[in-house]
Amino acid sequence: GEPNGRPEGEVLQIGRYIADALHYGWENFGIIHRDIKPANIMIDSDGVPKLMDMGISKMTSEDSSLTMTGAIIGTPYYMSPEQSMSDELDCRGDIYSLGATLYHCMTGSLPYNADTPLRVLAQHVSQPFPPPQQRNPQISDQCAVLLEVMMAKDPEKRPKDWDALIHDIDLVLDGEFPETRRDDNITMFESDHKYYPTVVDRLPSELEKTGDVPPPTKLQTTERIFNLVQVIVGIVVLLLIAWG
Repeated sequence: GEPNGRPEGEVLQIGRYIADALHYGWENFGIIHRDIKPANIMIDSDGVPKLMDMGISKMTSEDSSLTMTGAIIGTPYYMSPEQSMSDELDCRGDIYSLGATLYHCMTGSLPYNADTPLRVLAQHVSQPFPPPQQRNPQISDQCAVLLEVMMAKDPEKRPKDWDALIHDIDLVLDGEFPETRRDDNITMFESDHKYYPTVVDRLPSELEKTGDVPPPTKLQTTERIFNLVQVIVGIVVLLLIAWG
């Protein structure tokens, strides 16, 4: 049957508009949106995409004590690994979320899905990138690579800023591969696991059941307890939002 996703070119044009708006906010004010998702993108009467809901956006110059320490803020289905673990964020976290949003729009399915928000977050951190062409064979190789680099688990492997991403989108729209290269020497999962060596200590994961993970050090055990508290706080916040 026909794929459920929207046409690649149409979605990339929308993505370019949104990237341009986020580029302006980032370059001029250091703003990170932190909740990019399809529901926050509206098309106006002139057909121009607009990014809505700046409710949890954050300026990088803000005093970090003004934000909720350890709380998971955002929408799990589109959230970058570093945001889900309350790590330091820059514009590359938004680039990941925009990549997940474009992925959903093009394939008609979420990149990662599970029965609880916490398991979705764990998949963003530890599961390999799901090839979009398996879900929509009409997606070009060039675009598949763009989505993969946008959703690289290591921020260093994503487009380095909005200028780089806009350039990559323009290349793909012209039928060329993005300038940001995926790492072909090792699998995405192996390379990303090097970036997050304590992932199993920070979020629940199927990896713990395989026996491939070395026993945690004393420091990692302490970190596990600390991050378990963070995760519990995050769950409480999610439940309060759901019930509110």
